[in-house]
Amino acid sequence: MNQLKNLLFDLDGTLVHTLPGIEESFLIAIKRVLPDAAAGQLQMRIGPPLREMFRLALGEISVGQLDELVSQFRSHYDSQGWEKTVECSGASGVLKTLREKGMRCFVVTNKIAFPTSRILTSLGLESYFEDIVCLDSRTPNFQSKTEIATFVIDKHCLSKEGTVLVGDSRDDATAAQVCGVKFILAKYGYGWPMDLSDISVHQTINSLQEIASYSDQQS
Repeated sequence: MNQLKNLLFDLDGTLVHTLPGIEESFLIAIKRVLPDAAAGQLQMRIGPPLREMFRLALGEISVGQLDELVSQFRSHYDSQGWEKTVECSGASGVLKTLREKGMRCFVVTNKIAFPTSRILTSLGLESYFEDIVCLDSRTPNFQSKTEIATFVIDKHCLSKEGTVLVGDSRDDATAAQVCGVKFILAKYGYGWPMDLSDISVHQTINSLQEIASYSDQQS
């Protein structure tokens, strides 16, 4: 058995509940830029980068409209929307336990750094992570969760055999598979249900507390 040493955590839906603030800012942005579309039934998918979220919800829109939607979203979310975030049940206790066991914990997120830092700091979670890598943590920006996870693994010389990625979306599962690390599916998150028949899932969890039990089994 390869001993677990490193955990890469997705943020939205895995460690924190961000849906209320994201949804509010998302709909406000659409109302400001495309008010007719805001009146319809929009399917918002949490997890992908923001531009992709708008494309999935609205279909064919111009680059100019997309740029304005992103700008309006960030204006509202960075000033107000992020404040509605709460930690997933037991997150601080689980992270504290993992660190006390000597685990190295990291955040890999499609969020940008500004609201990510505010959220983690306000919830008292920031200190549990050795590194927090966001979509805009480098220039040029990362283009996918796979690029972010690859960067963290390489930067910190993490053993792939001793590393897992914990997330709730196909994006997370794909990143784990491409990087050659185990994937733990957080079924309590935003991405489930989804088709993962072509991607290896090492384990599923129904609460974040199960990570502590899993780490005991792997030590």
